[in-house]
Amino acid sequence: MSPVQLVMNWLAVLGAFIAGGWFTGWLWHYIAARWHKDQKVPPWAAWTARTFGGTLFALIVYLIAFGGGGPGFGGAGGWFSGSPTYGPTTADGKEKPKAAGKTKDRDEKDEREKKKPATGSGDTLQIELLGDAPLRRMFGEKFDHARRYRVKGSPDPITMSELKTLIREKLEADPPLAAMELVVYKDSPSGPPLKELLAHLRDIGAERLRVTTVEPDKNAP
Repeated sequence: MSPVQLVMNWLAVLGAFIAGGWFTGWLWHYIAARWHKDQKVPPWAAWTARTFGGTLFALIVYLIAFGGGGPGFGGAGGWFSGSPTYGPTTADGKEKPKAAGKTKDRDEKDEREKKKPATGSGDTLQIELLGDAPLRRMFGEKFDHARRYRVKGSPDPITMSELKTLIREKLEADPPLAAMELVVYKDSPSGPPLKELLAHLRDIGAERLRVTTVEPDKNAP
């Protein structure tokens, strides 16, 4: 019991003694006036009645205030107590201690897992952004300008539409795609091909895919 609660309980006991003494004294004089109209009540009898009544009221409030260990007057099992105990109890009637925050800890852990970025699971997809020079070496002057994204492990570059489909399939795989590495060479284009890809990766969100950019100090091989 906290010091504040202890003081409040003792004040309640004192108040009960005063109220009980006043009420008993009033009741004593009322009864004496009705039954013994011509006789004066002796002062000692009135004070005895007040003391007895105040003590009785104070005792009742004391039992209510200090009768248990729970919140409120009388504790968990007393009068005017706080919330009732519904959990399992021991042989002496006390509530069994609950597991220390297992449910709360589990909920918080699940919430953290939901917010955790997708790192450390699945593959890392490496994409090279190719400029005109390497594409001419590979396909000649009539190369396809839309095919500028070369996936690691695949010899032929693909279009932006095909790359989006590939990323979506890998994100839906089990385990899902966790990270993507974008390789931008010195001769890689910095206009729409790069901007469109970065915009798409931003739409996916960092909570689903970790993206890193590598800029080698050389032209594409």
